[in-house]
Amino acid sequence: MDTVDTPNEIIREEQSIELKTEDSTQNESTNGTSNLDKTETIPSDVPANSEQIEIARLSSVITTQTNEKADLNARLIACQQHYEILLSRQKEEYSREKQSTVMRYAQAEKAKLDSDKRCEILATKNHDLSKEKDNLQTKLSEFKLMNTKLQQAYENKLTELTTTKKELEKIKEVNQSIDATLKSTLNHLKGESLQLKEQRELNERLKKDLNEQHELNEQLNLQCKQLTEAAQAIPTDDERAQAFDTLTNEHNALRIKLTNIQDENKLFREKLKSSDEDRLALENVIENFRQNTLREKESTKKLYDDLLAARGQDSVEISRLRQIEQLYNQTLADNADLRQLLEKEHQLLELTQKLTEKNSILQSDYEQLQILYKQTSVDFENFKKINEEQKNQILKLENIEKSLRDQLKELDEKYQTLNKSYEHSIKQYDDSLIEIQTLKKKHQANTKDLIKQLQQLQKPKLTNHNHEQLPLPLTSQAKSIINKENSNDNISSRGSPTESYSSLNDITPISMSTPEHVPSHPLTQQQQQQVLPDEEQEIVVNIVDIDRQKLIDKLLKQQKLLVRRNEKIEFLNDHIQLLTQDLQNKRKIIQTYAMNEDSFMYTSNESDLIKQQLANKARNSSSSLMATLYNRAATTVNQTTNKFFDQSSPMTLETALDIMGKLQAVLEDTLLKNITLKENVDTLSKEIERLSKRTIK
Repeated sequence: MDTVDTPNEIIREEQSIELKTEDSTQNESTNGTSNLDKTETIPSDVPANSEQIEIARLSSVITTQTNEKADLNARLIACQQHYEILLSRQKEEYSREKQSTVMRYAQAEKAKLDSDKRCEILATKNHDLSKEKDNLQTKLSEFKLMNTKLQQAYENKLTELTTTKKELEKIKEVNQSIDATLKSTLNHLKGESLQLKEQRELNERLKKDLNEQHELNEQLNLQCKQLTEAAQAIPTDDERAQAFDTLTNEHNALRIKLTNIQDENKLFREKLKSSDEDRLALENVIENFRQNTLREKESTKKLYDDLLAARGQDSVEISRLRQIEQLYNQTLADNADLRQLLEKEHQLLELTQKLTEKNSILQSDYEQLQILYKQTSVDFENFKKINEEQKNQILKLENIEKSLRDQLKELDEKYQTLNKSYEHSIKQYDDSLIEIQTLKKKHQANTKDLIKQLQQLQKPKLTNHNHEQLPLPLTSQAKSIINKENSNDNISSRGSPTESYSSLNDITPISMSTPEHVPSHPLTQQQQQQVLPDEEQEIVVNIVDIDRQKLIDKLLKQQKLLVRRNEKIEFLNDHIQLLTQDLQNKRKIIQTYAMNEDSFMYTSNESDLIKQQLANKARNSSSSLMATLYNRAATTVNQTTNKFFDQSSPMTLETALDIMGKLQAVLEDTLLKNITLKENVDTLSKEIERLSKRTIK
C-alpha cells in the first residue's frame, strides 16, 4: 500500500504546483497592470529628479530581484534535495519489497518441496501399510485354519483324556495292591534303616578319631619342624640323630594305626554299599510308579497349556486386527493431511502469481516515477518564474491581514459584551428557579391545610352518620393527594426545575377532581371553590427563556436515573415476591406443625387472659416504629361488626417513611447475603465439577 500511495502523493503535489503557477500568472498580470499604473503616476514637472527616482527604483528592484534569486536558488536546492531523498527512499522501499517478495517466493517453493517430500513419504507409508494389511489378512486366514485344527486336536485330546482316566482308575487299583506290598517292605526297611543309623554313628565316631589323629599328626609335624629348626641351631650331631630316630619311630607307629583304622573303615563302607543298593532297588520301584503318574499329569498339563496357547494366539490375532484398524484410521488421517497439503500448495501457487503481478505493478510504478521526476525537473524551472510572482502577492496579503486584525478586535469587543449579557441572563434564570421552588412550597402548604380542613369536616359527619360509608372515599382521596405530593417532592428534589413546574401543574387537576367523588357535602365543595382561585393566583409564574440544550441534557440525565431506579424497584419487587413465597411455604409448615402439636389445648383461660393483658401493656408502653405499625395493624376494622376502633397511636408520614427506610436497609442486607450465598454456591459447584473430572480421569 505504501508503494501505491507514494505516486498518488507526487501527483497531488504536481496538481498543487500547477494551481500555484496559474495563480502566479494571474498575479503577474495584475502586478503588471499595477506597475504600469504606478509608472504612469510619476510627475513630469521635474525630469532630472524623475530620472534619479527611476534609477533608485530600478536599483532597489535589482537588489530585491537578486535577493529573490538567492532565495529561489536556495529553495531550488532544497526541493532538489527533497526529491532526491524521496526517490532514494522509494528506491530502497522497492528494493526491500523486491527482496522480501523473492524471499517469500523462495520460502513458498521450499515449503512446496517439503510438502512434496512429505506427500511422497506418506504415499510410501500408505503403500507399505496396505502391504502389511494384506499380509496380516493372509495371516489371519492362516490363524483361523490353525484355530480350527487346534479345536479338532483339542477334541481328540479330550477323547484321549477320557480313555486315560479309565486307565488311571485301573492303575489306581494296581497301585493299591502295590501299596500293600510296599508297606510290608517299608517295615522291613525301617529295621534295616535302624541298623544303618547305628553303623553311621559308629562311622562318625571313627571319623572323629581320625580327625583327632590328623590333628595329632599335624602337631607332631609342627614339633618336627621346630626340632629340625632347633637342631639346625644346635651345633652337635649326636643329639640331632637321637631326636630324628625318636620322631621316625613315633611316625611309624602312627602309620600302623592309620592302616588299621582304614581297613575297618573299608569294611564299614562295604556294608553301607550293600544296604544302599537294597534301598535304591526299593526306591526305583517306587519312582517308576511315581513317574508313570507324573507322565500322565504332564500330558494333561501339556494339553491344558496347548489350550491356553491357542487362546493366547486368538487374543494376539484380535490385537493385531485392532492394530490393523488403527493403521487404517491413520491412513485416512494421512490422506486428509495430504489433501490439506495440496490445498496449501494451490494457495502458495496463487500467492506466487499475486507476487509476480505485484512485482510487475511495482516496476510500472517505478517507470512512472522516473517520468514524474523528469516532469518535476521541468516544473522546477517554472517554479523560479512563479516565485517572483508570489512575492508580489505576499505584499497584498499583508495588507489584507492588517484589515482582518482590525475586524477581529471589533469582534472581540462584541463577544465580551454578549458574554456579559449571557451571564446576566443566567443569574436571572437562577433567581427564577428559586422563586418557582418557593411558590411550590407555598402550594404544598396550602394543599396540606385543605386536607386538614377536609378531615375536620369529616369528623363531625362521622358522628352523625355512623352507618354511612361516604367518608371512606374522602380519606382515600386525601391519602392519594398526600402520596402524590410526597412523590412530587422527591422528584422535584432530585430533578430539574422544569419537572417541579410540571408537578405543580399536575397537583391542580387532582385538587379539582376531588369534588366529583363527594356530591353529598356542599360545605366542602364551597370551601374548595374558595381555595382554588387563591391557589391559581399563587401558582402563576413568569417562565424565563432558558437554553434548550441544557434542559434537554438535564432531562436525559433524570430519565437515566429514573430508568435505573425503576430497574432497582423491579429487582426488589421480584426478590420480595420470592421471599414472600418462601415465607408462605414456611408458614404452611409451621401451621401443620402447630396443628399436629395442639399445645394450646393444655393451657388455661386465666393464662390466656394474662398474656393478652401483658401484650396490651407492651403495645401501649412501646414507642418504637415497628410497635406503631403493629398497633395500627391491631386497630383495624373488625370483620364481624364492620366498625372502626379508636387509633391510640395513628400512623404519620414521618413514621411511615422511617419504617420504609429501615425495611429497605433490611432488604439490601438480605440481597447482599443472597448474592454472597449464590457466589459461594457457584464456587462450590465449580470445585465439585473439578473434583469429579479428576476422579473420572
